[in-house]
Amino acid sequence: MAENPANQSCFIPGISVSFQIRFFYYANWFSPLTMLLSIWCCVSNVIVIIGLLRSGIRSLRPGLLMVCSLAFSDFLWGATVAPINAGFRMKNLMNSDVCEVSWQTFEMVETNLAIPFTMCFVGTIGNLLVMSIDRYLAVRSWLRYTVLVTRRRAVVSCSLVWVTSVTIGCLNQFKTPRHTVFDFITSGVIILSALVIIIFQIITLCLFRRHNNAVAQIMEGGSNQANSVSDQNAAAERELTKTTTYVVSLLGSVFIPMISFITVGVIVQKQVARFLDPFIIPLFTMNSAVNPILYYRGNKKVREAITSLIKCK
Repeated sequence: MAENPANQSCFIPGISVSFQIRFFYYANWFSPLTMLLSIWCCVSNVIVIIGLLRSGIRSLRPGLLMVCSLAFSDFLWGATVAPINAGFRMKNLMNSDVCEVSWQTFEMVETNLAIPFTMCFVGTIGNLLVMSIDRYLAVRSWLRYTVLVTRRRAVVSCSLVWVTSVTIGCLNQFKTPRHTVFDFITSGVIILSALVIIIFQIITLCLFRRHNNAVAQIMEGGSNQANSVSDQNAAAERELTKTTTYVVSLLGSVFIPMISFITVGVIVQKQVARFLDPFIIPLFTMNSAVNPILYYRGNKKVREAITSLIKCK
């Protein structure tokens, strides 16, 4: 795997070129796994969406409509970005010209995957932002939650997320405005959204115990029938809050280390973030593939919807 000295400009200075060649070469072996994960990602998220929407939008809680929107983002990722990228890397799996494959991958993402990549990434962050605010309201103002968050408002919020993600994706594809300005604005929006998600999740978790205590007091003071209905509604909202927390935590376990790694590279003035290139799409594909499992294990309504779909009831 000798590398032409003329191509050494694509490597990170100060790190052994032979090590980098071996690293990027063997990193391509994750591609078959990414392809399998993308298939599971498509199938599982479609099952979640169809299972929940079979009974109609009007029968779903607003929080579950947001779950459908996030599941669609994961499905879109598994149907476009993940398999195309994995297929390209599998095609070049035995290519020892690491520089050529690296630049071809960059060009492919810039030309063919700009819209779906941006749409899915911004859509995921946007949906999690909406879900985090929704869960905060469900815990903070749970007695007025059904008035504050209606199905119509949930649909409007999710629609705004997708309009925004499509717009940003198109701007990224056609490089309007200038690419540097666009990257700066997009990065700022994503980082700000991530901070808001984290803040709302922390506040929600802190309020969770107080919420449970308040529910217990209300249950003790009402009639048995009122208690039964209120208890079911409160339990469903608490369950959905836990599920959302798991999903956000999973994304954070991938997103935060990546941002930290890139930040360290900027500080030491080295392009060490390039070592993340072969793993960014596989990691986010894994995240999208695990989310349906979290929905199924963490939410009774999702379990019932999927079981009913599979059994054709």
